[in-house]
Amino acid sequence: MKTNFKIYSTRGLDTIGRNVVYTTLQNSQQEAQTHPLFLAAKNELEAYSPLVLKPARSGMSEAENAALLVVQSHYKRLQKMVDAHALFPETEKGKAAVALQAVFKRAGKLYDVKKGDAVSSVENLVAEFAKPEMAAHIATLGLTTEAEELRTAKTEFNNVAGQRLNVKSELRQTDSASIGRKKLEKALGNYLRFVTAMRGVEGWEDLYSDLNEVMKAARLAIRQGKEPVIITDEPPAVP
Repeated sequence: MKTNFKIYSTRGLDTIGRNVVYTTLQNSQQEAQTHPLFLAAKNELEAYSPLVLKPARSGMSEAENAALLVVQSHYKRLQKMVDAHALFPETEKGKAAVALQAVFKRAGKLYDVKKGDAVSSVENLVAEFAKPEMAAHIATLGLTTEAEELRTAKTEFNNVAGQRLNVKSELRQTDSASIGRKKLEKALGNYLRFVTAMRGVEGWEDLYSDLNEVMKAARLAIRQGKEPVIITDEPPAVP
């Protein structure tokens, strides 16, 4: 029985694994269904199959960028409102605006900088705005609601960024499909070579014949430029 798995795609190997497990469980050879080599192949398949469709990236960059754009928009509008009042520095509102302008300056640049630096700028601004004296200046300008909108947008950004980090962490902690592939190839190869060696023993010939047909069909599909065809997507449980 030929067991060269290198010729199959990631999905193709998953299909072969499923077909081997299903065929074994459908066969009357009970000893094979509880043999350590078969159980090892079945376990590696169960670990590998989810990786076939697992994204290599978190897929949340777009959501994080969109949340940051909302933060930047609120930041810019609020800054413009403060700048407008600062044009009248002798008035009560003008003095409050000048004080807030200094806060914006200390917070740092928001545009044409790395994402982390932009986030840090907003973080600094929100922290400054929370101080009693700055909150009083904001109230003087009648911008309490606008400042709260900025804080809320920043909180939402933090939530999205946090979710993205969690997803990325999960991806790093999970075997990649390439590593899982090597494990599955080894386990399937060990099991199929074992069945091949047992084909001369009474009760094993039929299983060998069935599994040999599975591998023949898979190789034929590759020669025809196709993917192996899955026998079933729901193999029965081990008795």
